[in-house]
Amino acid sequence: MKTARTLAASAVGASILLSGVAMASPAQAASTTKCHTTTKTFDLPSKPDITMKATLCAKYTGKSGGYRYYKTWLHKVSWDGSWWNPGTRFNDLYFATRAEHGHDHRSSGEVNDIRTEVNNKASGSKTFASGASGYGVTYVKTRKTNWTADGYAVFDANDGKGARTWQLHGTAPVR
Repeated sequence: MKTARTLAASAVGASILLSGVAMASPAQAASTTKCHTTTKTFDLPSKPDITMKATLCAKYTGKSGGYRYYKTWLHKVSWDGSWWNPGTRFNDLYFATRAEHGHDHRSSGEVNDIRTEVNNKASGSKTFASGASGYGVTYVKTRKTNWTADGYAVFDANDGKGARTWQLHGTAPVR
């Protein structure tokens, strides 16, 4: 009988211990990503309109030596419009992203290689790797929490109005 009671008590103890471990694991997860998509319809004169979506992402990648590490990037651009020929939809189109914490801004390079694809395809999308340099990736080493991704596109819609800016909606903060 003592052996049965001892085994039952051990099983209950192990069950409590395992449930405690399971509850602790989610809090230890290091990586958190937040993304946000902004949509804009471009009114192109003498051409079919095009609707474009741009997705920005921010990611907390971990902590080391008292510092927190984040990165922000342009994750994806997609567009939908009907095909027409000949002509150019955009004389210029590029995106720029930045990491933000209040008034602290860290800017990245520009993403320039999308204009040709948008001009040559009626509809499509381009996804950018979060680790690829040269694709609007901003890396941050800081002691602060709650960073966001923000950005904009500069476009010249080949309409005689010159270059204009499309402000992209930023992400929610990542801790």
